[in-house]
This record gives sequence, structure tokens and C-alpha cells, in this order.
Amino acid sequence: MENQVKTYLKIWNWFIFTALTFLCGGFVGAVTVSFLQIMRFAINLLWAKVPQSFFCIVIFGIKINLYYVILCIAGGVLIGIWQRKYGDYPILLEDILKIYKRDKNIPYNNLGIVFVAALMPLIFGGSVGLGAGLAGIIAMLFCWVRDKYKSSIVYILQNKEKKKRTRLFELIKNPINTFIGVDIIYDGQTYTVSKIKRWSAYLSAAVGGVLAFRIIAKILAHEGIKIAKFGKFVYTSHELLYFLPIVLLGILTGLIFLFSKKLFNYIFKPLQNKKVLRAVICGLILSLVGMFLPYTMFSGEEQMVDLVENWHNWTAPLLFATGFIKILMINCCVSGGWRGGSFFPCLFCATAIGYGLSTFILANQSFIVLTFMASYTAMALGQPLIIIALCMLFAPFSAILPITIAAFIGGFLNKKCMAYIVKSEEGTL
Repeated sequence: MENQVKTYLKIWNWFIFTALTFLCGGFVGAVTVSFLQIMRFAINLLWAKVPQSFFCIVIFGIKINLYYVILCIAGGVLIGIWQRKYGDYPILLEDILKIYKRDKNIPYNNLGIVFVAALMPLIFGGSVGLGAGLAGIIAMLFCWVRDKYKSSIVYILQNKEKKKRTRLFELIKNPINTFIGVDIIYDGQTYTVSKIKRWSAYLSAAVGGVLAFRIIAKILAHEGIKIAKFGKFVYTSHELLYFLPIVLLGILTGLIFLFSKKLFNYIFKPLQNKKVLRAVICGLILSLVGMFLPYTMFSGEEQMVDLVENWHNWTAPLLFATGFIKILMINCCVSGGWRGGSFFPCLFCATAIGYGLSTFILANQSFIVLTFMASYTAMALGQPLIIIALCMLFAPFSAILPITIAAFIGGFLNKKCMAYIVKSEEGTL
């Protein structure tokens, strides 16, 4: 009988654990789709519904759309005021990782502030991705849920003299410990979580998040993030002759990204405490560039879809100009207070430049673009594993080997380059 009770409790524990992680994952999925829905609605309202022809003037035969200037400057004012009042949000991905590694926690008392701060640069056309904002929001939600469950455990333990509550703790300690992913020490007793249980938690939360995302997206008629699909990927001995030269070009372009990042940090450093002025100047630069090269604006996911489908209609100079100038605009926006992610904007840059290279290199176009994409983004941002995963969203499975090699070469050189930059900066202090 005792064994039967223990078996029942284990099954019940597993059920509670699965349900909790599933629901928490679903909540995160709901927040994510809400964020995307609000972003898309606002962008469509401001950039598609408003008749921009009323704001167009002609100077020396050149048509200038003042709407870009008006909207981007307005965005700069709002972003600057928000940051002056609440601080530099959203937190960039690399800073989130550093904070969590140091403190094992991400403060979540200002979740609403971060939510708005993450939306504004995206809505007003900033050349930044949504990854940083969403990553920060999700990290905050995770820490909030973790702390709520930990406080529940403490409450139960503090009242364990009550037999009923002691039994309740015995019933739920395993699923809660498994979910929060940490050991709990109480009265000299340590409750350890196995790796199997932790991965089960991740899987359950992931399933809940995906299901919630898809269900809510369907209800709201939300299309989600559009993903570009490249054509047939071929790498024969002929393509392999170009592999190292393409990787080298990607590395050099990544160096341009890192140099421009350092340059814009230097340019905007005197305006560090003048947040409104800094954001307005950035908005003005963004608008002036966007008037003539509109694809340098926004995060790049949807623009990449259009570029992959219609790049034949672009000239090589236009492809190169769009790609390289967008590199500058990414770092201009981040340094200028229009904070956001860099992954998807960099992927778009790589796509534009890669197709530009394909007009000169007689080889499979998908091979050229994706190899360049992997080496450039890994050199610019590091994180080769993330780069490989993102590239494989667009690429067929046959592309995994050259993408992996190119990404690891870029990631290795990024580490060396960043170590040198840090060392040189320390030497100037």
C-alpha cells in the first residue's frame, strides 16, 4: 500500500510539474504574440495608413518625403523622454546575459516600462531587431514566475508544523524545484533537481509557449514573423573553390560592423546624459537615410522576404549600398538610444551584400549568400551556435555543413578581435 501511495504521488507530482511549466510557457507565448501584434498594428498605422503624399516636396528635382523626418524625430523625442525618465531600456541581449550570470536574476518590477521601451524603436522605423526587447521581457517573466514559486515554498516550509501543509509541500516540492531550475536548501536539507527533470521543464514550457502563440495568433489573424526562404542550395567542387574567399569577405565585413560600432559609441558618448537630443539626432539621421534607402529602416525580417524574392530587380550598387549603410544604421541606432537587437538586421545586411556578390561570382547564389551570412554575422556578433540556428531558418538542411564551418570561423575570430579591443581600451584608461 505504501509503495502504491508513493507511485501515485510521483505521478501526481509529474502532472503538476507538467501543468505548471506548460501554463507558464503559454503565458510567455501569449505575451510574445501580443508584443508582435501591437508592433505590427502600430507600424501599419503609422507607415501605411497615413497618406504620405501630403508631406512630399520637390527640391532641385529631388522628391523628398518629409513624413520620414517628422515621424523619426517624433520617435526620437518619445524615446529620449522615456529613457530620461526610466533609464536605458530595453537591456541589450549581451547585457541581459551578463546581469543574469552575475546576479542569477533579472529585475522585473519595471516590466511595463521595458515593454514600451522595446516597442518604440521598432514602431518608429529603427534599424534594430525585436530580439533584445523580447529576450528581456521573457527573462523578466521567467524570474518573476521563479520567485513566486520560491516564495510559495518558503511559506509552506514556515508552516510545516501543520501536517496538512507538510504533505502539500511533499506533493509539490518536486515539480516546483524542477521548474525553477535551482537547488533549495531548508533546515540543512538540499533538494536537488536532475537534468532530466530540468529538460522536461524546458520542453513542457516550450510546447505551451508555441501552442499559446499559434492559438492566439490565429484568433488575432496575426501572421507571426515572416521567414525568407532561399532557393536551391548546391555546393559542388566549383562552389567550394569560392568558400574561403567568401568567408574572408564576410570576416572583413564583420570588422566594418565592429569598427562602426566603436565609432558611433565614440560619436554619441558626449551626449550620453542628453538622452532626448541624442535620440532626436539619431532619428534625424535615420529619416534622411531612409528617404533614399528605405530598406535600411526597420528590423529586416519582412524586408528580407521581399529581397529574396525580388533581388533580381536590384542593381549590384544598390544591393551593396543598402547592406553596408544598414550596418552603419544598426550601430547608429543602438548607440543613439534607439536600442534593440542586432541579429535580424545583420542577417538582412548579409542578404543584400551576399546577393550583390552573387552578381560577380559565378556560383550557386544560395551558397554565396548563406556562407557570407554565417561568417559575417558570427564575426560581427559572436554566438556562432545562435547564428547557425538562425541561418538554418532560411536554408535547406544541405547547407548546414558550410554554414557551420563559416560560423565557427567567424565566431573564433570575433573572440580574438573582441579580446584585442577590450585590451586596447584598458590600455587607454
